Amino acid sequence: MLLKKQRLSFWLFALLAASLNGLALNTDQNQKLYIVSQTADMNRTTGIGVFKGDVVIDQGSTHVTGDQVVTHNDKNNKLEEVIITGVNNNLASYKTLPEVGKPPLVATAATIKYYPQQHYVILLKNASIKQGANSINGEHLEYDIAKQLLNSTATALTSGGPSRTTIVIQPDGNTSISSTPGS
Repeated sequence: MLLKKQRLSFWLFALLAASLNGLALNTDQNQKLYIVSQTADMNRTTGIGVFKGDVVIDQGSTHVTGDQVVTHNDKNNKLEEVIITGVNNNLASYKTLPEVGKPPLVATAATIKYYPQQHYVILLKNASIKQGANSINGEHLEYDIAKQLLNSTATALTSGGPSRTTIVIQPDGNTSISSTPGS
């Protein structure tokens, strides 16, 4: 039974490690993956892994935090979706070094959804992406990693009006975040 649990743990960790590197240094995927949480439930039959309670994931330059991380695998055991959530006023966070010599990329939101097979990230509620002095803030940000396209969607706020997106690009012309804001 212990050997079966060890194999399952290795399988899930390997899939999670491979998926979190879409924005990170290429060398990160060769580093050890560390997942620390208060509880961990992994089910190979359903393809769902749930990590709860002050979850911290580290691999190379990549650092992920949240109150809960849920992973979903497809029928071929490839990771389809990673959902990182914060709780109360704590935001989920994803920090990585995309290139040597560049500032780290830091993304925070109440919920971060990552789709590794599509190379796509969705940040929901109090979303922010920062790299160096450049930043993008909004309530709903979607980022296509492969195409380097950002879409910001207005959502209704509790105050009744639509949300707004704020983009700050420094005047040096070297924008560290490519963006194409939506409506």
